[in-house]
Amino acid sequence: MIVGLYRAHSLFFLTGRSDWSYAIQAFLLVIVCALVCVGTYYLNKRLSRARLATKSEGNLYLYEVISVGANSTVQLIKAGERYVLIGVTRDRIVFLTEIPQDEIKHFEPDKGTFDKYFQRFLNKQETNKQETNEEISDEREN
Repeated sequence: MIVGLYRAHSLFFLTGRSDWSYAIQAFLLVIVCALVCVGTYYLNKRLSRARLATKSEGNLYLYEVISVGANSTVQLIKAGERYVLIGVTRDRIVFLTEIPQDEIKHFEPDKGTFDKYFQRFLNKQETNKQETNEEISDEREN
């Protein structure tokens, strides 16, 4: 115990810092590194999603993409009225097959879903507010 106190005391006088300042600096360094990693992850996700979400007003449309390896994807492309499956790597693009239109499962997101849930939430909030006001007025009357 005395050796530990002596060591901490002498370290403080040699460097002007205590053991706690080193611990705090190490903790802050870990926090900063974690924030940088999380920020890089989300930035990468956002940029890759934006790159893949490019839509064309012409005859080509990137319909679906699935990753099959570190640097390779399989992509379903609509070219005019035909659906083409291609393999894409860093170095090349390979035609895999053409898929008949009747075998494609179309997915159309419900565009009104968010509006519907948001309106339901607002109605629920308004109902709760009215019930609370009624309870307060009932308590005041009693």
